[in-house]
Amino acid sequence: MAKRKNSFITRFFTKRNVHPYDEVNWVKRNAEIPGSGFKMENVEFPDFYSQNSVNIIAYKYFKVNRGK
Repeated sequence: MAKRKNSFITRFFTKRNVHPYDEVNWVKRNAEIPGSGFKMENVEFPDFYSQNSVNIIAYKYFKVNRGK
């Protein structure tokens, strides 16, 4: 039986033995959608996300069904 190479894909975006989340600086922010009643405090996001991105992602991800 022929010996196979470990991988045929070259690592490009990540480093060996380093979790990708450890490469990102995380910050806690408050998310709020005015007029909708949605507000969350201390949600953790990458520091390079805009406040608008934080608001939209938190709203969509943590959306609660309020019987509507």
